Amino acid sequence: MFHKKNSSLETFISKDVTIKGELITDGIVRIDGNFEGNIRADGLIIGKTGDIKGEVAAREIMVDGNIEGNISAQDTIEIKPDGKVQGDIQTVKLIISEGAYFVGRSSMQRTQDTQPEQSEPEGPAENQVKKLFKSISIF
Repeated sequence: MFHKKNSSLETFISKDVTIKGELITDGIVRIDGNFEGNIRADGLIIGKTGDIKGEVAAREIMVDGNIEGNISAQDTIEIKPDGKVQGDIQTVKLIISEGAYFVGRSSMQRTQDTQPEQSEPEGPAENQVKKLFKSISIF
């Protein structure tokens, strides 16, 4: 995650800090404290002690703490084993680790470069392969 060129942590909210308001930045934010309000950033990391109540929008989001509110990402949302999300998710890629907690609805869109290509008509060999995989998936 956070593969943007020149990406570095620009904003850090430590575990003993509580902020109420709105946070807007083009950089990467890490929250280990409490944040009440809306966040819009390029990247967002919610640490194990992080707690957010509000709407969140970023290119990439990694949740190891708690979010109560809707979240959307242009690229990836990852909920780690200790992560907890209560709200709706909208993203292109969604990763939910074993042990993670998620209550809400998820909606995933494809980017233009991941749209399925128009396939050519299938021949007998492709049909046989599909039948084989279908019979294997029954077990």
